[in-house]
Amino acid sequence: MIRGLVVPQIGGVLLANVRIAGIGEIDGILFVVDTGASKSLLMPRDVRAFPGLASAELDNGPEIEGFGGVMHTGVAMAWLSFRHIDNTRTTTVLPLAIRTGDQVELLSVLGRDVLFQGQLSVGIRGLTWDVEPGEHDLTT
Repeated sequence: MIRGLVVPQIGGVLLANVRIAGIGEIDGILFVVDTGASKSLLMPRDVRAFPGLASAELDNGPEIEGFGGVMHTGVAMAWLSFRHIDNTRTTTVLPLAIRTGDQVELLSVLGRDVLFQGQLSVGIRGLTWDVEPGEHDLTT
């Protein structure tokens, strides 16, 4: 089980270590949990934490609706790693949508493409995500 927080005016958030193929790894990226989002998305405030990612040549990613309009994204192979309360980890491998080019200061988004792997609960003790430890490959 993975614990997150519920933050007033933001919602549920989970912390992940993120590795981008050919770029590097950053510990402690905060994702807002959005069950209305079909795709997870690394936003510009977190893209800037990865040296070279903002200027990297990315494959074309999905167009994502929300945040006041349609966003054009790039995509890169990524590993999102979440720590369970017993210190085991769940790592999801996926083509992650990446938003570059602007200075939007919104949190990155954890969408249904990742969240479907487990059961999400929000209550008085905050947010929990009950998902099996180990690697989950969403590239196929």
